[in-house]
Amino acid sequence: MTNAQTTIVAGPMLGHQTDSTATIWLLVKGIPHAASPMGEAAKFEMPSSPELELMLTDLKSKGYDKVKYKLQDRMVQEYKTVRINLKRTEPVEEEPEKIMRNFSFLTGSCAFPFPYKGMKGKNRDFIFKSMTETPSDFMIWLGDNTYYLDKEWKSYDKMFLKNVKMRRNKYINEFMQTRPQYAIWDDHDYGPNNSDSTYALKDTSLQVFQDFWANPYYGKKKTPGNYSHFRYEDAEFFLLDARYYRSKKKDEMFGEAQMKWLKKRLKKSDANFKLIIAGTQMLPTEVRGECWQDFKDERKDFLDFLKEEEITGVIFLSGDRHYTELNFDYRKKTYPLYEFTCSPLTSLGNPTGRMKNKMRSKRSLYMKQNYGRVSFAGEEHERECTIEVFDNEGFLVWSYVIPLSDLR
Repeated sequence: MTNAQTTIVAGPMLGHQTDSTATIWLLVKGIPHAASPMGEAAKFEMPSSPELELMLTDLKSKGYDKVKYKLQDRMVQEYKTVRINLKRTEPVEEEPEKIMRNFSFLTGSCAFPFPYKGMKGKNRDFIFKSMTETPSDFMIWLGDNTYYLDKEWKSYDKMFLKNVKMRRNKYINEFMQTRPQYAIWDDHDYGPNNSDSTYALKDTSLQVFQDFWANPYYGKKKTPGNYSHFRYEDAEFFLLDARYYRSKKKDEMFGEAQMKWLKKRLKKSDANFKLIIAGTQMLPTEVRGECWQDFKDERKDFLDFLKEEEITGVIFLSGDRHYTELNFDYRKKTYPLYEFTCSPLTSLGNPTGRMKNKMRSKRSLYMKQNYGRVSFAGEEHERECTIEVFDNEGFLVWSYVIPLSDLR
């Protein structure tokens, strides 16, 4: 995987993909050869790598015959991220009758990099080996995927190199090569603790995040941020940014523009399941720490919108809490809202999880290392969403089934 100039040190990682496009991410050290122009896949000049060649060959056999190779503009200690965009030009054969496939994704948050200043954390990253061995179609990271510590959020270079350190972790790197990866952020991979829109380097942080992830897109041109959406089978995923526009003065966690975007997308969506995903908890009101209840007007306005517009199939996902739980809000004259909070991957548990929470499902609180799997299965009118929680060794802790009929 090396030549005289370049070494691939992390990846390849598959990011967002559609029926006609796919994005591959790599981290390299050294100076790669000049890339070929769009469409000249045969002249692609990255250094020899069996894994990369296999992936490209496989994609090309499926009709991806246009390749665009892009480096970020800045090098940090000879590290660069590489983004390979592939485009299918051969038409996709349409199935005579669309079959609704079963699928699943893994999820989790709070991947603290141990050891740190005497904090015990030996072998906590073994959880990623368990995740590698757990089948799923893709992964959604729920924030605090990288922890900026000791003022690492003060410069582009320090943030970049912290992400390099995380990606070079053996277990994380091996896991990221096994399935497509999507991610949102929370305070510790955005800026300092509990940071909001006043964080001076928020645009720099956003650039670093884009350097290391391959989400569908990042906000809109006039309203940038770490939010986007994508569709997979009969589920639509709304990846939200709870940091870039967060403002106590304006009483906003997501901001007016992002809320307008989300409402518009939800009204257009015909997906059976609509997953609204953010780093901060959204439904619970009895929380010691950050939650959407801190921004009561924005939260109430959105929940009223869901009810008034009769938006069906909504499930919330969140991270941050350093414990896992399933919450549900029984609403009058409509279906209940569920929120699956999944944390931590490697961080330590948070004892505040034992606090009273009237929305928490019985026996769903889990305060040790864990990750989740969310699955969708069944015939068209009998689809079910199954939420599972696994411990760090991959053993099932609990599961819960939400029939689609309960979300209407």
